[in-house]
Amino acid sequence: MLDLRLASHGRFQIAVLALVLAGGGWALAALTTRLPGAALVLAEAVLAFALAFTAQAQGRSRSRRALLAGPALLACALADACFLPWAGTSPVATLVVGPLYGLVTSLGLIPAHLVRPVPDRIDLAMAALAEDAGSATHALAERARISFRRLAAGLRRSPGAESLRLLQLAEAGTLQACALALRCRELRSEIAAMGRDVLDERRTRLATRLDATNDPEARRSLRAAFVETREMGDRVGALATASERIEARLELQVILLEGTALAVALRRATEEAGAAAMLAPLAERLRDAGIELQAEAQALTDLGV
Repeated sequence: MLDLRLASHGRFQIAVLALVLAGGGWALAALTTRLPGAALVLAEAVLAFALAFTAQAQGRSRSRRALLAGPALLACALADACFLPWAGTSPVATLVVGPLYGLVTSLGLIPAHLVRPVPDRIDLAMAALAEDAGSATHALAERARISFRRLAAGLRRSPGAESLRLLQLAEAGTLQACALALRCRELRSEIAAMGRDVLDERRTRLATRLDATNDPEARRSLRAAFVETREMGDRVGALATASERIEARLELQVILLEGTALAVALRRATEEAGAAAMLAPLAERLRDAGIELQAEAQALTDLGV
């Protein structure tokens, strides 16, 4: 099923109103001037194509915009077939047909105004943590999301290059927080599946079997298995340390986002003259935090965690 919606209801309504008013204007011009009807129809078609072509100029190529503006010309042809035979029957009919002509033509604007909604990356990241709901790391990720929403609401009230940069860094920091929470959940699952109690029980069982057998080949295999379980215990310990480090980093990441959101709220409250300049240190702090996080992640990868 296609998930499409109007990019801007207000802009679409303005475009429809423009075509309806233009249709009425062309009808009035046809009655008060000697302009041929074909010229007025052509003018309406050009206006409809221009409105469709410029509906979403940003983010679309010229060829795609021209393709999506094509239905406007087809709608003009449909309006011609429906209303032109009635236009010359009487002055009243002409005045009525003009706005209706524009209204039918506006149907061709719909494809140009439709967009496919882009999923919110933070909501998608939080959805991946749904199974971990109720845990401390999930609560931290939720705090990060709330802080980002507050920060974004404040920044959108004061647009600018620094605001946009800080918003992008805050989004990246929130996504990093969600990724850290997900990693913590994965590590907890690994540790729970191969905890120390399980390994101690296995070592005890292997030691008992090792003492009970005299077969050299069996003793060699059991001894190797015993050594492997000891090494697995060391790995579980390393996983626990990595989990603790990542959770601590998550705490710091959330605190940074909350502090940044409070700083933006303070900037809005004080309305200082150099407000835009105050955003630069906040952006630098978030950028440095992201770099440090990447370095720590690479170090854990190098350790094989």
